[in-house]
Amino acid sequence: MSPLHLAEAAAGAVILIAVSLLLFLFVRRHVIAAGRPMLLCALRTPTTPQWRLGLLRFGADRLDWFSVIGPSLRPERTWERAGMVLGSPAPAREAIPGLTDPIAAPGSFAGQNFDIAMAQSGLTAIRAWTESSPPGFNVNIPGQFT
Repeated sequence: MSPLHLAEAAAGAVILIAVSLLLFLFVRRHVIAAGRPMLLCALRTPTTPQWRLGLLRFGADRLDWFSVIGPSLRPERTWERAGMVLGSPAPAREAIPGLTDPIAAPGSFAGQNFDIAMAQSGLTAIRAWTESSPPGFNVNIPGQFT
């Protein structure tokens, strides 16, 4: 086999691998979403002090966090609505790759602390989600707003 044929085969293999990886990430993102709202965010914990980019999926009673890169279809972190506490948001002190003008907020769940960063609109969505009542709960108080 000539060097030209080897170079063409190697270039073809690299292109095939790159396209396959992009296709996998696209399909994985759609499988993870499962028709529910998702947003891009970054997570930092005391054990992993660097920001990790991920996808945050909203559920009826919990938030699921998935790493952006990786083969797993299971969430790495799950926070239930009732036990999740978010602190006051502030602009992130350092640049977070993948996020423009991120807003960070400290949080805790079941005694575990973390920091979460995302766009301002995403943080507003999470705050509204944590403060609202889950679907199916009877939140109507007799005599009010009738």
